[in-house]
Amino acid sequence: MREQEYTLIGNPAIYQKRIARKSVLIKKIIGIICYTTIVIFLTYYITSHQSSSDNDNAEVDTNRTYIHIPEDSKLFELTDFYPVNGNNTKGPITINREKDNGKKVNLYEKIVNITDNEIENFYNDYETFDSLEDKLAMKDEYFCESQGYKNEYEIKCPLYYHIVIDKSFYGRYARDLKHCTEGYDGEKKSKSNLLRSKNMITKCGSDYTSNIKESCEGHENCKIFPSLSEFRDSCTDIYKYVHIKYHCEKDKKIKKPNFAIAMYADKIKVNSVYENAISEFYQYSDIHNYKFFLNREKYDNERNTYYMKINTLIEVVIQGLKTKAYDWVLWVDSDAVLTNPNIKLEAFVPTDSDIHILFGIDRNGFNAGVILMRVHSWTLNFLMRAKSLQYFKKEKNLFFVDQSAINNVLVGDHEERHYMIIPRNWINRYVNPNEAIIPKAFIYHLAGRNEKEKEANELRDKVYNVLSTDPKWFREFTNKKLRKEVLQYYEKNKDVNNRKKLEFQI
Repeated sequence: MREQEYTLIGNPAIYQKRIARKSVLIKKIIGIICYTTIVIFLTYYITSHQSSSDNDNAEVDTNRTYIHIPEDSKLFELTDFYPVNGNNTKGPITINREKDNGKKVNLYEKIVNITDNEIENFYNDYETFDSLEDKLAMKDEYFCESQGYKNEYEIKCPLYYHIVIDKSFYGRYARDLKHCTEGYDGEKKSKSNLLRSKNMITKCGSDYTSNIKESCEGHENCKIFPSLSEFRDSCTDIYKYVHIKYHCEKDKKIKKPNFAIAMYADKIKVNSVYENAISEFYQYSDIHNYKFFLNREKYDNERNTYYMKINTLIEVVIQGLKTKAYDWVLWVDSDAVLTNPNIKLEAFVPTDSDIHILFGIDRNGFNAGVILMRVHSWTLNFLMRAKSLQYFKKEKNLFFVDQSAINNVLVGDHEERHYMIIPRNWINRYVNPNEAIIPKAFIYHLAGRNEKEKEANELRDKVYNVLSTDPKWFREFTNKKLRKEVLQYYEKNKDVNNRKKLEFQI
């Protein structure tokens, strides 16, 4: 009986225990599901919020992957910039389409097609070119040996001609008592320095025709350094020289100069003066088929940020020398406004091949906001001197940093032959609210202005308000008129002794 009771009582108990276990299991499953759902939701929310926050801080549009940018477009090479209007790369650009205020200027719409703005009608001087001889008389020059790079010599051809090397020799000819009889210090050399057993019967030295050809042929000018650092000495104790025979041959055609525009900006906010400047000069370079370089990375953390200007220019000049894709570089600070995209850089090219850098000055002297530089070996070495100047002048404070460095190298190294001060109205006009705008001043620079954003917008409004009332305003000053003015200025200042000179900046 007790066994029966136990059985009768035990079965329901076991059943209830099973029910209880299932209930606990179900509750655990529901809990896990709820917990997982909450985790997934929070993860999504946090990730989404963080992504949105990152985008707000960086002001970079995430829609780039959905925008088709052709690989042959200049915009393809610009990281994190997009067309303002759909896929139209022939218009203004921005770093954030969603936040763009729609006020950027479309410079393509401001171009006027008139014959006086065409290269053939304002730059190419066919009348002079066609009248030139095909070949000029051979030149025969001796360049005396010097210590290191103390003395430098140059062979040169006139405009529209290039160098052709016929013969080059380094050493001293037999019994030559005529050429290079004085040292680099002007002291008369003794006969024993000019005539020894090595060159009593035959010349002492080596043929360097192929070397000089490699360095000079095809160029308009070329530097010669007759020193042991450049040539191998096989005539010790003899005072030597470089003897070069060369002539100038006429170019097959008038060479059209090619250009690049270079800028630097590491912190760009949407709708800022910097973003507008980049948009305008990007369009300008695309319109006129100039190269466009924008450096956005400060990779030199040991120097002031201002030195990134010199670093960027060194990069661009080296690339130009290597690729020969462009002959001139226009540097533009990011606080500039381009007001007339019809003006072409070709209008400013000097006829003197010795001039490698053009710029304007203000009350402080040289201003580095807008500079036009020739792609040339001199330019590269000059920039490297400016970059390193403060290492050798540590006791000197360069108040304007890169600007003072460039200025003081030009002054200290007596480079008057290679630079020219030009009117600031040409490429570096300052903003003055009280002055009327003029069509030939196509780049306005907001140097030292406290309200750059406001004044840049007011300047653009002023220009395009004038255009709305006078559509012919851009036609009033053509590239042909500008080129005539530029050539007159260069002719007036062709004598380096009469040119305006820089002074040291401290």
